[in-house]
Formats: sequence, C-alpha cells, structure tokens
Amino acid sequence: MLPYTDKDIKDILTTIITDVEFTIIPVGNHDIGRNLVYKVVVGGENRYIFKIYSLAKRRMREIEASELLRKSNMVVPKVVKYGESNSREWILKEYIDGELFEKMYTRIDMDNQLLLFAQMGEELGKIH
Repeated sequence: MLPYTDKDIKDILTTIITDVEFTIIPVGNHDIGRNLVYKVVVGGENRYIFKIYSLAKRRMREIEASELLRKSNMVVPKVVKYGESNSREWILKEYIDGELFEKMYTRIDMDNQLLLFAQMGEELGKIH
C-alpha cells in the first residue's frame, strides 16, 4: 500500500489545482496496494482523475499508450499535468463520464455482448 492518506493526496493536489476548492473520491482499487486513483470534483462537476503510481516509469507508458489510442480514434482522456511528489510519479487527466464496461455488460443480452466483444477485439487489433 502506498503511504498516502486522503489528506496527503489533497495536499499534493492543492499545489496542482490552485485557487479552486475541490473534493476527492477514491475510485481505484486502493486495497490491492497498487496505484492510488481519485476522482477530483471541482464545483460539483467531475473534472479530473488523479493517479499516483506505485511503480516507477509507469506514467510515461500510460501517456504513450494514450497517444496511441487517440490516433486510433478512441475516446481517451487528455493529460492535464504530470509530475512527481516524494519520488512518486503522478498524473492528472481529464475525467470522461461514463460507466465501466465490467459493471454493465451483464445487463446486455448475449448477442449484443458478443457483438461488443468482437468490436473491442477489432479495435485492439488495430492498435497492435
């Protein structure tokens, strides 16, 4: 587990997001000891995703992957800022509202699930 409290995260963010009040909501799987991921809400609107990486040199891989996906016409959140705090890399990206596929696909009938999986496979094939 990364050694950060929600207060630590908010303190880091106040150096990045200035002159605006915001709240943070944990959205990652913090209990598994990997990256810490937070939704940042500014003025009642979901504005950003903030991530602190558990491993070094992951941020640039994510930025490069985002650029690759953007070139394939996928909807990808833009990187707003990135940096380091206490020798840990972090990234601030725009928030894209939506529902996680893993949480909603069971509400879709089997024929449409198969269609979606086929379409996702085609898009992944284009990336590779």
